[in-house]
Amino acid sequence: MRVSSRAPFFVGLLSGGLHLWSPPAAADDSSLDEVDLEALFEGPVEAATAEVERPPVEATRRELEEEELTTMPGTRGDALRAIEVLPGVARVPFASSEGPPPLRGSAGFDSRVLLDGVPVPLLYHFGGLTSFFNSHLLESVELLPGNHSSRFGRSSAGIVDAHVRTQHPDELRAALELSLLDNQAWLEAPLGSETSIALAARRSNIDLVFSSLVPEDTLSATVAPVYYDYQALVRHRWSRSTQVRVLGYGSRDHMKLLFADPNQDDPALHGAMEGRLEFHRLQAHVDSDLGADVQQRLTVSGGPRVLLQKLGDLRARMDSVDLYGRADWSVHTHERLRVDVGLDVETEFFSGTYSGPMPSVDGDLDNEGPLGTLEMATVTGSLELVRPGGYVELSYRPHDDVLLVPGVRTDFQYEAERWSVDPRLAARWQATPQFVAKAAVGAFTRPVDYYLLLPEIGNPRVAPERTVQGSVGFEADPDPRLHIDVDVFAKDWRNRIVSTPGGAPPRFENAGLGRAHGFEILVRAQPLPDLRTLAAYTLSRSRRDDGAGWRIYEGDQTHNLSLVATYDLGAGWQLGGRFRYVTGNPDTPIVGSVYAAELDQHRPIHGAFGSRRLPAFHQLDVRIDKRWELGPVALTTYLEVLNAYNAQNEEGVAYSYDYATSEPVTGLPLFPNLGLRGEL
Repeated sequence: MRVSSRAPFFVGLLSGGLHLWSPPAAADDSSLDEVDLEALFEGPVEAATAEVERPPVEATRRELEEEELTTMPGTRGDALRAIEVLPGVARVPFASSEGPPPLRGSAGFDSRVLLDGVPVPLLYHFGGLTSFFNSHLLESVELLPGNHSSRFGRSSAGIVDAHVRTQHPDELRAALELSLLDNQAWLEAPLGSETSIALAARRSNIDLVFSSLVPEDTLSATVAPVYYDYQALVRHRWSRSTQVRVLGYGSRDHMKLLFADPNQDDPALHGAMEGRLEFHRLQAHVDSDLGADVQQRLTVSGGPRVLLQKLGDLRARMDSVDLYGRADWSVHTHERLRVDVGLDVETEFFSGTYSGPMPSVDGDLDNEGPLGTLEMATVTGSLELVRPGGYVELSYRPHDDVLLVPGVRTDFQYEAERWSVDPRLAARWQATPQFVAKAAVGAFTRPVDYYLLLPEIGNPRVAPERTVQGSVGFEADPDPRLHIDVDVFAKDWRNRIVSTPGGAPPRFENAGLGRAHGFEILVRAQPLPDLRTLAAYTLSRSRRDDGAGWRIYEGDQTHNLSLVATYDLGAGWQLGGRFRYVTGNPDTPIVGSVYAAELDQHRPIHGAFGSRRLPAFHQLDVRIDKRWELGPVALTTYLEVLNAYNAQNEEGVAYSYDYATSEPVTGLPLFPNLGLRGEL
C-alpha cells in the first residue's frame, strides 16, 4: 500500500482485518513511499490519523514546518523570510533584493523560488519588506541549498520551494491582522465533503506615513510606496484517485516620487522616479493515481507581468506573458526501485523598451559612477523565450538502509540555441536509527539572462553558466529533543559570463571561473518542554576569476551565525529572539577620481577589487506574543522589535561628488512592529 507523505491517511482496525482510506497521493519528488501496515490486534473499530515522512531524494533538504512559519522572531511573521536563519543562506541588506536569497557562495538569481514546484517571478515586495504570498496559506517551506533533485532545472545554485496547504479544513477558519507594516485577512472553508476554498489579501501601510518620513525639500510623493498581494485557492477531490487544486495569486508594488531639485552629486538624477512591478498567475495541479504503482501530476501556470522603472531620463518598460507547464510520473517498478520521469516547458513572451546604462555582470567596475559618465543604450523590441526540459531519476534501495538516487536532466534554451545535459547522484545511508550519512555530486546549468543575448547590448553567442557541486555530511538525532545536520560542500563554476576588457565587442564572453566551498551545521534542540532553539552556522569562501586572476567574490561572507529561541511562558504568552552575526561583505574602495571637463563630473578611480571588508553585521530581534481565547474567537497581539539594540550596521559607502570624502551607509535602525490578529 502506498500513501502520500503530505496528506494524512486514516486507518480503521476491524475484527479480522485492516482498512485504509487515503486522499490521492501527490506525485512530486518526495510524495510517495512504501508503507507496510499490519493489524496488531482484533477488537472494536479504532481510528487514527498519521503522516508518513520519507527520506528526501536530495542529500540536503531543510524544511520549516507550519508552526515555525509565522512565529519565527525577526521575520515579521513571514514564512519565506524564515529561511534566512538556515545554513547556506547569505545575508542581504534590508530591502535590497526582491529575488531569491544567495545560496552557498552564489548570486541570488542563480537560484530559483518555486510555489508548489512552479517558478515565480518575485519573492519579496520592494526588495525585501515581506514576501509575495500569505504565510498562513503555506504548510511548509523547503530549502535545497545545493545538489538538488534532477526534477528541478535552470538553476546553478539552489531551490526555495514553498508548499501551499493541501489539507481540507473541517470548519470555517478566518482571521484579520492589523500591523504597522501592513494589514491582511485570510479564510479557509469547506464547501461540502470534497471541496474547500482559501482566500487571502494584504495591503501595506507604508503610504500612510511615507510623507512624514521624507524631507519635503528633497522628495514629494506622487504615488507613495504601496504594495498588495492576493491569493485564492480551490481544492477538490474529483474521485478517490484524483485531486484538483486551482490557485490564483498576484502581487503589485508601485511608487512615484518627484525630486525637488537635481541631485548635486549626479545631475542625471532629476525629475521623477517611478517603479512598478506587478504580476498575476493562475496555476492548476491535477494529482492522479493511474494504478497501484503509477502516480501522475499535471501542472499548468500562466499570467501577465509588468516591470516599469523611471529615473529622470532613464526608463525601462517590460510587458510579458509567462506560461509554464509540466508533467511528472512516478512509477514503482519494484519494491526497491522507483522511477520518476518528467517534462516541463517554460515560455516568456516579452515586449518593451529600455533606455539606460549598458548592462553589466558581477565584477564589472567600468559601469559604476555618475550616470552622465556611463555608456548608454536604447533598445526597443520583443523576444520569445522557450525553454523545454526533461528528467529521469531513479530511487533505488540496494539495501534496506541505503538509498541511491541517480538522475539526469536535459534543458534547451531556444533563444541561445544551447542544450545542456546535467547528470546528478545523491546517496543516503541509514547507519543507525539515529544517524544518516549523505553525499551528492552533480552538474547544474543556469540559462543566460535574455538581455545579455540582445545584439544591441550583449552577445547572442554567449553560453549558459554551469556549476559542478559536491557535498558530504550527516544527520543525527541522538535524542528525541535534539537534531544535528552537518554538510561540507564545494562548488566549481565553468563558463562564467564576464565582461570583455574595456567593454569591447562582443561585450560578454564565457571566460570566467569560480569556486566556493564551506561547512554548514544546523542544530535544533528542545532542552525544556516549552523552549525551542535553533542554531545555524556557515563557514564559507567564494572566489571568482574574471580573466585577470582569482579575487574574492563581492558577496562572500566568511562567517554566518544565527541563534533563535522561542519560549512558551504560559497563559498565552510567548517570547522569542533571534541573533545574527555575519562577516561584512568585501568592498572595493574608491581611491581618487578623474575630472571629465566635457561633462563637468568626476569619474571614480577604484582600488584593488575587494581589498577591504565592511564591518561585521550583528543584530538582535525580539518578539513577544499574547493570545486570548474568547469563546470561538482568538485574539493575539504581538510586538516585534527589529534591531533591538539599534546596531549601526554599515551596508555600504556613500562618496561626495568628487570622491574626496565618504561616509558609511547604515542599514535598518531599531524598528518596532506592533500587530493585532483576530481569528475565528
